[in-house]
Amino acid sequence: QISQSRSLTSAAPADASSPTADITWSPINNNTRRIFPAIIESQLLAPHLVSSGILHPQHLYPMLDDGDGSSTNAGWKVNTGSKTFLNAMRLYGLCWRMTQASAPSSSTNSSSTPRKRNSAPSSTTTQETALQALRVAFGEYGRLRGSEITRQGVSDNNSNVKDIKEMERKVIPDLLSFKAHLESLHNIAFRSDESLGTMVRSILEDVMNGA
Repeated sequence: QISQSRSLTSAAPADASSPTADITWSPINNNTRRIFPAIIESQLLAPHLVSSGILHPQHLYPMLDDGDGSSTNAGWKVNTGSKTFLNAMRLYGLCWRMTQASAPSSSTNSSSTPRKRNSAPSSTTTQETALQALRVAFGEYGRLRGSEITRQGVSDNNSNVKDIKEMERKVIPDLLSFKAHLESLHNIAFRSDESLGTMVRSILEDVMNGA
């Protein structure tokens, strides 16, 4: 049987009616060229889309800050307005693909075994919840960074008028810059995803209300 199978490097299937024609690795078939990347994403990366894995603050926050790693300032302040968010964009793309891929597979019993293997570590590793997990982690990031700004102002405030005005001069520009940072994340890295846009608004409301 092995000797009768076609080479995986063949340019085109020898027999288009063959049951294996659709899975032949071919440079002219974009579907087959996605086999290995899809396996790597679903089997190796997707199980780590959890709060203790890729979405852990230690790994996620530097991606969302998109700083240079060398500044003494908060990472999100570095290069404000000119960030590319490449790593955050890749992460969003992975979560989006995992979410999209889950919809058709959920109704197919023949693929139940691979899906069980993917979802074993945590329910958030299932493709349908990948974007939800990112959304929750992004919300925690935004509220933490926002509270760091407001706490800085409170800690520097000695309750007199002069210090309050000084606090306002320091905090308000930072809050406005952070708002622009979140909006850039949403528009650039998250491709204006509606659910993440809703989270941006929720973050800003909580930070302004002192939540």
